[in-house]
Amino acid sequence: MKTLWRWLRKFTKYCFVAFLLLLLVISGLLWYTTTESFQRMVRGRVIADLESATGGRVELGSFHVIPLRFQVEVRGLTIHGREAPDQVPYAHVESLLATVNLSSVLGARISFHSLTLNRPVIHIMFYPDGSSNQPVPQQKNGTVDFEHLFSVSIARLDVHQGELLYQDSRVPLDFSSNDISASTYYSFLRRRYSGGLKIGRAETVVSGFRPVSWSGKASFAVDRNGIELKSVEANSGATRIQLVGTIGDFRAPVLKGNYDLRVDLAQAGSVIRQQHLWGGTISMSGTGSWSGQTFFSDGKFDLHDLSWQDNNLLARDASAAGKFSFDPQKLSITDVQGECVRGRFIP
Repeated sequence: MKTLWRWLRKFTKYCFVAFLLLLLVISGLLWYTTTESFQRMVRGRVIADLESATGGRVELGSFHVIPLRFQVEVRGLTIHGREAPDQVPYAHVESLLATVNLSSVLGARISFHSLTLNRPVIHIMFYPDGSSNQPVPQQKNGTVDFEHLFSVSIARLDVHQGELLYQDSRVPLDFSSNDISASTYYSFLRRRYSGGLKIGRAETVVSGFRPVSWSGKASFAVDRNGIELKSVEANSGATRIQLVGTIGDFRAPVLKGNYDLRVDLAQAGSVIRQQHLWGGTISMSGTGSWSGQTFFSDGKFDLHDLSWQDNNLLARDASAAGKFSFDPQKLSITDVQGECVRGRFIP
């Protein structure tokens, strides 16, 4: 019994010493992550990975890691493309705050619990030969043609006071989204990018209207000739749109494609603050083309259970179906059949 007791005392003592040593090692590692040498090492690795993934020249200002919070603070992140030195760079972020998920720290794909971008600027321009300032990843010796550039997931993304500079146009970027995942590949043989994007939840605010919450996903391919939209889908409540098409000629973009749209009219009435529109759904499917100068579309529509009431008109459970076409000059509706309450109409 005494022998067993002495053995237990020694074992407890060894465990305590081992615990102290482990605590000392962990404390040393945590201290090391706060040192300038560690920050420089991680900063160099981030620059190398970004340059490998984008093919551009990367500049990084201050870089700070907060290990106990799994946070990274970055200021002055710039990615230079093929633009001239005196032109706005391909991408620039004034400041970035990221909270990294533990799975990413342990070596899985890049994953963020939250990512906040302040004053990000994306600059895209095109040259007379059809090429752009977008940098291209460099192929490594002995690698296969199709290279995986990155996969990323973000639980919460906030973009503040950003801008997209497209040729001479400026598009503001200011939004928040949840549950984002994206992946990108590059084919050196075909010289094009391909990838996918999924947004679990986003909120869009248009001046004068109520905020709209929506989710969506897309699969695409991009080369110097344009963008192939293999599949685009967005949903907001009972409202949804599906699109397959192409965007050609980046200097004067033209979107061509087939679409399938379903709109919850009660939801639409709430968003546009139209109290007279009580309910119903309208489905539209067809083909079309859209550009900065003109647009055209034709297809079929199907209206169900429309309810509208104002001082001049009362309609309940109205339905109609037919064909349509429209452009900037005219709207044409043909082959219409429908009914309203207990009546029926055929123009």
